[in-house]
Amino acid sequence: AFWDELTTIRTKAPADDPHRMGRAYADRLNPYRLFANYPTHQLTTDSILLKRENGSDFAALLADPLFNQARNTLPPDDAFVGLLGAVSPEGTTLGAICAATSLDLETGLHCASMLAKMGCLTIA
Repeated sequence: AFWDELTTIRTKAPADDPHRMGRAYADRLNPYRLFANYPTHQLTTDSILLKRENGSDFAALLADPLFNQARNTLPPDDAFVGLLGAVSPEGTTLGAICAATSLDLETGLHCASMLAKMGCLTIA
């Protein structure tokens, strides 16, 4: 009944109504176009990390509900602080950061990926 009602509403709408839903073109749903701005490679020990302007403000971002809900699965704050402190202005590889801070690779990957999601780091 619901779908029939929607079909009736849609067919009664004037053709020039901007809210009228037309057919979706096949290329509109093309995943290559939809996700073209997503990264195309994985984060590795050779990935170069660069600090962004708000790079040290991760603690405030952790209070945001988007990241706070996963707080119990995140590494401890000192891991984030250590990783951010080891990033040089010219950029540093994740492998060098893990070696300098004694972070294990899994924790380093987790911290770097979360900091990139938060907008604190850029990955080159």
